[in-house]
Amino acid sequence: MSVIYRQGKRKVFNMVHKQNDYSLMDTFSNAERSKKNVKDEGKQIILKLYGDTSSKYLNEYRFFAYKGEVL
Repeated sequence: MSVIYRQGKRKVFNMVHKQNDYSLMDTFSNAERSKKNVKDEGKQIILKLYGDTSSKYLNEYRFFAYKGEVL
């Protein structure tokens, strides 16, 4: 498993347990989900890992991060 930049491998699991939001993982364990659902949920999890609560899209977050407007 690859590591997301500056994020540990276990951070996503710790985030899920801390927030008691196991629905975040349902998409990845459900074989009936479409590729689009998996892709969209994956993006949302990545945004949460970086602590972003306002962006809907990774590109939007990247833009603000580049400008130094995010933590």
